[in-house]
Amino acid sequence: MKINEFINSNLPAVKTLISELSHESFDSHDFIQAFSKKFESKYVSFLKQYTIQPHRIVHSQLALYLEMNSIQLSIEKNTNVSSVTVFGCKSVNKLWNKMK
Repeated sequence: MKINEFINSNLPAVKTLISELSHESFDSHDFIQAFSKKFESKYVSFLKQYTIQPHRIVHSQLALYLEMNSIQLSIEKNTNVSSVTVFGCKSVNKLWNKMK
């Protein structure tokens, strides 16, 4: 199953996950961290699909899903920010605002 198929089939849970993020604005890394915790076994299965740079590929796909489905997720792009990845490295990614 592809990431977008999985999220679409679990859309209510993903929307709840976004609503439960602690701030009105969040970045893609915040979402990826919350997603990987909530859907840990599926997240690991997505990583296992790739042998070269699995985290980079899966995280890019998750971030792209946010961008391509922002209206459906009730979020809007704000700006680019630098934040810490799951590996502790700083990286530029999108900041999102929750729409009310």
